[in-house]
Amino acid sequence: PSTQAFTTPTLTPGTGWRAVACPHIFGSEALSALAPAVAERMDRPCFTLNANDARHLSLQAGDEFALDIQGETHRLPVIIDPDFPAACIGVPVGMAGLQGLALPCEVHP
Repeated sequence: PSTQAFTTPTLTPGTGWRAVACPHIFGSEALSALAPAVAERMDRPCFTLNANDARHLSLQAGDEFALDIQGETHRLPVIIDPDFPAACIGVPVGMAGLQGLALPCEVHP
């Protein structure tokens, strides 16, 4: 078993928010996403926010949200996870159009 500790990304005041990787069971690995059996089980790509952050951004579940990540604008619907860390935006890594992002990184929604 791994003894690696998992920590929540923290921000210093005034630096912005964190885009963090949210891998999915089906489709986060680029090659497996091409397999028809895996593709039919893949979740729809969505950004994940906690309820307070979504309210702050005037977003509700299902709303489309545009986010600039490392110079590219990505538009995805939002899902709300009440347990998601504050000032973090979950990005579904590996899915179409979201491969190769260096996460976590700072973003400014």
